[in-house]
Amino acid sequence: MPASEHPTTSTRFLHARALILLTVLALVVCVLLSACQGSRHSVVEAGQNTASDGGDLNAASGAPGEADRTPGGDDGVHVHVTGAVRAPGLHRLDPGLRIADAIEKAGGFADDADVETLNLARVLVDGEQLVIPRRGEEAPAASAPSGSASGSAGAASGATAGGAGSQINLNSATADQLQTLPGVGPSTAQKIIDSRAAEGPFRSVDDLTRVSGIGEKTLEKLRSRVTV
Repeated sequence: MPASEHPTTSTRFLHARALILLTVLALVVCVLLSACQGSRHSVVEAGQNTASDGGDLNAASGAPGEADRTPGGDDGVHVHVTGAVRAPGLHRLDPGLRIADAIEKAGGFADDADVETLNLARVLVDGEQLVIPRRGEEAPAASAPSGSASGSAGAASGATAGGAGSQINLNSATADQLQTLPGVGPSTAQKIIDSRAAEGPFRSVDDLTRVSGIGEKTLEKLRSRVTV
């Protein structure tokens, strides 16, 4: 073989080896890329499954969502306003509001409403009925929910119905009516009204002791003359 052929053979051999190495490297790169892609797909699928499982767990555990939310306990005060008002009916008001607010919610007084008999400052009680009397009518008896500490606005005259008509309703009586009680003068009557306005309705006759100036002796004198 001529000496001039050796470099050509050697060159071809080197080219062949280089081609083989490049092919092997290309295969390795392809395998690595394929492995990376598979790993990414696994991570994405795992994340999706986790999110899906989390959603299922939330649904199973009753986690709140827009579709699951139902109206909770309504903490408003529902009052039935009837009689001499412009928009009688059942009205919802915020807790702590007073008879004046309920009448405003009901459209205000009718032209023939007997405003003088009402204690507009009394705090409302959930479930009560406010009967607004008309001029010339007798104030109706209280109509409040069972166990409630309050009578209706229509019972603002302070007298209860039936045989106990001589009793004064502490939660609706006016200052003049309270002064008809033994041991209650103008100052004490005003303190009673201020107490029910500031602290809410009297829940029992015994609550009178929270009024400054009324002790146990005065309470005993009043016990048979008042009610809530």
